[in-house]
Amino acid sequence: MESEVIFNACREKGIPCKIIRIISDDATTAMPVDFNKPLDIALGVIKVIFVPGYMHRLNEFSKKMYEAAKTLGEFLRVYFEHHTAIQK
Repeated sequence: MESEVIFNACREKGIPCKIIRIISDDATTAMPVDFNKPLDIALGVIKVIFVPGYMHRLNEFSKKMYEAAKTLGEFLRVYFEHHTAIQK
């Protein structure tokens, strides 16, 4: 996905690149809202009000994103600590 575009751009420019991805869900899980589309965000607000259980789906999605961000942050902390120690 977006990682491939970044990797190819770096390769074309001769810039070293490593891609690190954290997977927050499986391939069958759909995002509750496409946050890149303003209309979807507006529809999401309406669904929170009128669709039973929709807020719960958003909350579960939020928890998964938070855990993925924590995992990525911890990986990067350890990676850069190790990389910095090797260079010293």
